[in-house]
Amino acid sequence: MGFLDRFNAIAVRIENNRSLQQFCMDNFGQALKVEKVFRWRKEIPITDLPIALVTRPYVRRSFEGMVPKKEQGISVYAGFRMEDQDKAVALSIEFEELLEDAICRKTSHPDDRPMGIMPADSTNDEGKFHPVYFLVMEVLVRDR
Repeated sequence: MGFLDRFNAIAVRIENNRSLQQFCMDNFGQALKVEKVFRWRKEIPITDLPIALVTRPYVRRSFEGMVPKKEQGISVYAGFRMEDQDKAVALSIEFEELLEDAICRKTSHPDDRPMGIMPADSTNDEGKFHPVYFLVMEVLVRDR
């Protein structure tokens, strides 16, 4: 199994997570759209929100003793639209927690794959683009 299988599996996990999709339907009126993209810079029509963009910005290679090790970095950029600024704070936190859970939870989807995975750092835009809110979460995937 190559890394492409794992990369695709992360998108599958996000797209097929019932709790995350239900959260998006309940709070934003539509399902979360998931796209695999090459770069984080992408023009996104406001009608596509909520959205999660899955990218692979880097690979870290090293040795553990005499054994080669690879750690693949995935960035998940996720955003939504919310007019009510007071609600947006809580929604942003819950959205991030559900996204993290979705990434870590293996599904029964045929394109999902077992993998060593760990959500790492994340950050958000602190509401500076109101009414659109975005966060980015780094995810580490270990190959060997």
